[in-house]
Amino acid sequence: MNIKFLLKIIVLIFVTNMLVSCGGSQYRQQISTYKSVQNVKIDIEKQSGIYWKLMLANNTEGYVKILWDDSAYVMTDGTSSRLIRGKGRSKDVSQSSSPVPSEASFSDLFTAEALIEKSSRLSPKAADAEKNAKLYLALDVNGRSQIWEAKVFFHKAE
Repeated sequence: MNIKFLLKIIVLIFVTNMLVSCGGSQYRQQISTYKSVQNVKIDIEKQSGIYWKLMLANNTEGYVKILWDDSAYVMTDGTSSRLIRGKGRSKDVSQSSSPVPSEASFSDLFTAEALIEKSSRLSPKAADAEKNAKLYLALDVNGRSQIWEAKVFFHKAE
């Protein structure tokens, strides 16, 4: 076998291993609601990379508006970051609310502004594995401001 070919394979394996390990440990996330909003069903699912999927069902008699610019993700180190709706959006955007009429549902991806600068392929990891992150979703429910809250638990992936 050609020595140059072997060297190229060794370099390729080394570079691939370095790229995979640069992201550090991967974490699974468990999202648990600890403050709900009456007649508004909210589910959050972790998606690939830095994104979550919001699924909201409005079971009220009027409108529910998701106030993206007033919603936040608090990392395990206590740093707060605004939520950004949609995939691939710039963090320097003002976001309008998302209106959800009575008996309707809404679904979209979102992330935290602070995570946009990091690799979109890696799952956010806990700065402090002993602490939880938090999600705060600001809502206008029939003209009243309400906050839906959840804890984000990190479990090291095997």
